[in-house]
Amino acid sequence: MRTIERARGHRFTYVDTQDALDRFVEEALESVDGDAIALDIEEDREQRFRPSVALIQITVGDDDYVIDPVRLGRDALMVAVEALCLTPSVVVMH
Repeated sequence: MRTIERARGHRFTYVDTQDALDRFVEEALESVDGDAIALDIEEDREQRFRPSVALIQITVGDDDYVIDPVRLGRDALMVAVEALCLTPSVVVMH
């Protein structure tokens, strides 16, 4: 997991390996209960008959995570679903 930069009090982390995804689950998803989350999923429809998920962005509190499902596969998508199944106080979706 690489922290990209800190801007306006937020920490941006790029999640592109299984180890980074595991740390995201341990660190970020553990703190979802009672906190606000934001979720944005981008899809790739270029030159494909069926769209595929190209990018997942999840914000938990002041921490922003960019998850790369192209490199991680289905496990990355399950993390987004799990975040919604927890008990956040507010869910913002785009």
